[in-house]
Amino acid sequence: MRGSVFRVIGGGVGLGLLAAVGVSGRNGAAQADRGEIGAGPDDGDDLDLVMVHVVCRHGARTPLNTFAGGHDLGTKWLVCTEEKRNSLEADVEVKGVNGDPPGHVHNMDATPMPLAGGCFPGELTDLGKTQLYQLGKRLRKRYVHGASGGEKLLSPRFSSDEVYVRSSFQQRAVESAQSLLAGLFPAESRPEQVPVHVMDGKKETIFPNVLGCPRLMSLFLEAKKGWAAIEERDEIRDRLALLADEESPGIAITHYFDNLKSRSAHGLIIPEDVSQGLFDDIHRLATTEAAALFQDPVALRLSIGPLWKEIQNAHEKILKNEESEGGKRHKLVIYSGHDTTLIPMLLSLNAFDEKWPEYSANLVIELLRSRATGEPLVRFLYNDQVLKIPGCGGKEACQYDEFKNILADVSKEIQPEDCFDKQAGDGPSVGTSFN
Repeated sequence: MRGSVFRVIGGGVGLGLLAAVGVSGRNGAAQADRGEIGAGPDDGDDLDLVMVHVVCRHGARTPLNTFAGGHDLGTKWLVCTEEKRNSLEADVEVKGVNGDPPGHVHNMDATPMPLAGGCFPGELTDLGKTQLYQLGKRLRKRYVHGASGGEKLLSPRFSSDEVYVRSSFQQRAVESAQSLLAGLFPAESRPEQVPVHVMDGKKETIFPNVLGCPRLMSLFLEAKKGWAAIEERDEIRDRLALLADEESPGIAITHYFDNLKSRSAHGLIIPEDVSQGLFDDIHRLATTEAAALFQDPVALRLSIGPLWKEIQNAHEKILKNEESEGGKRHKLVIYSGHDTTLIPMLLSLNAFDEKWPEYSANLVIELLRSRATGEPLVRFLYNDQVLKIPGCGGKEACQYDEFKNILADVSKEIQPEDCFDKQAGDGPSVGTSFN
């Protein structure tokens, strides 16, 4: 591996965003309990399922970076085939949000430097498509057929009255939504094109939006100063520097983690000098650095508060029997996002397990209602396992007031002055990492 330093060549809003700021869970935060999905919430069978939100990371992808010189250890990324694209994706029509024109989808094919083998940096692979297709099948089993501890919520055929899908502007996220939809609604049960909604980049709420909120980037850069205090950080960076013939201060942990994680997921060669122990250390340090960006409550609110607010607003509308966007009463809302969507969401619930969200990781938020009292409750699932959230009294389903209280600070409405310095002018000069 000597001499094979990393070089960023692809854009991204996940690891790419963290790399742009140079990238521990919150110290002392209570951890959520995880358990297998059973027949239903432990409050008994006197609950009806009202609405479901699914927030997922895109599937496995090629790395956003490669080794210096473009040689990439001779690896050929033969993992992006047209056959899988045709068989594991639903055709979609990209639409806007709230009456706005659709946001511009960042097309990986426009990247000037494809990887050896034909894939592009950050491209959803055959494995990634399969992961989201399987997730869609599991959601169909749970919410169409009522199996796996679920309840029959959706019609067997796709209906835009029931299902709403939103994706970030990254092509891998849009294609992940396509594969999820193909699993959730087989070809015979969906129209020729399914609408997927993409928001304008400056307004996006699916990930921490430094383009629309310059103050967020400032907070991230401030948080980065605290990385020096992370235990064993210098030691791990020094070990990597020896392997790569690179100065330790120039080591970007997330670059190494991104490339190695993608290789591992696809069964491709990993540099022989990277032992399992070193890989585990890189994973731990990358995750600790990422989580540290959100330790400031303001940074956490600006990063993920708008998305939580959207989810709560949707809950309130359906509980009041009001219509959502387009005069619909959606029962299932899907957000196709990134690791930088899930990390702050889990942190805001005090449920982050200090492990980087895997490809296709997903957080499911189920809105329930008691038949006896009419009171709403919320249940969380993470990667098909129940999350018992601290602040909910150890119960499997939170009272809705408990849920709102947990997120009371995070979901406060964001005002323009929260994001823009009064002297900064009309638009931000940061955020260009979102490419």
